[in-house]
Amino acid sequence: MIPFATGGFADIFGVRHRNGTLLAVKIPRLSSNDSDDGRKAAAHGIYNWSKCRHPNVHELLGFAIFHGRIGMVSPYESNGNVRYYLATNRLPIEARLKLCAEISEGVSYLHGIGIVHGDIKGNNVLISKHGTPKLTDFDNAELAESSLDFTGTGGLIFSPRWTAPEVILQSTGKTCESDVYSLGMTILASS
Repeated sequence: MIPFATGGFADIFGVRHRNGTLLAVKIPRLSSNDSDDGRKAAAHGIYNWSKCRHPNVHELLGFAIFHGRIGMVSPYESNGNVRYYLATNRLPIEARLKLCAEISEGVSYLHGIGIVHGDIKGNNVLISKHGTPKLTDFDNAELAESSLDFTGTGGLIFSPRWTAPEVILQSTGKTCESDVYSLGMTILASS
C-alpha cells in the first residue's frame, strides 16, 4: 500500500472502515535505530491529540496497529490542507478571513487547555468537506503541565518559515507566544 501523503516523520495512508467511511491512518516512520524514541514520539502525539475536542481541531478517532506499527486514525479530509485548498479554490477575501478566524479559534482552544501546538503552518491545517479548517499534526505539541513524562521526545523540530525567531535561535522553547507567531505567518500566507 502506498501512502497518499508524507510528512517529515510519518506517512499517511487512506483506509476504508467496515461501514465504508474513508479514514486516514498516520504512521510514524521508524528505523531500527530509533524505534524506542519513535514509539515515545507516537505515544506523545496520541496523548496530546486525544485531549482535543473542538470544531477546528482535527479529530483523533483512535489508534490501530497498521503494518506492524502504531497508527493514529482520523477522518479523511478530501479538501487537503489549507495551502492546497486555497491554491485550488478561488475564494473571496471574506471566505479567506473566515478560515483565518477559525484557525485562530482552534489555536485559542489548544492554548486554553494547556497545549502548545509547536508546528502551526498551512500544511498542518486540513479543510473538511464543509470547508472548516482543522488543526492537525500534534507530533510537536507539548502540554504546559504534562501529567505524563515522555522522555526522549523533546527534540526541537520546527519549520523555519513559520517558526518564531526566538525558537529558531533557541533562546526559548515552543510557547503559546511562538504558536501565535506561527499562526500569524499561516494567516499571512492564507489571506
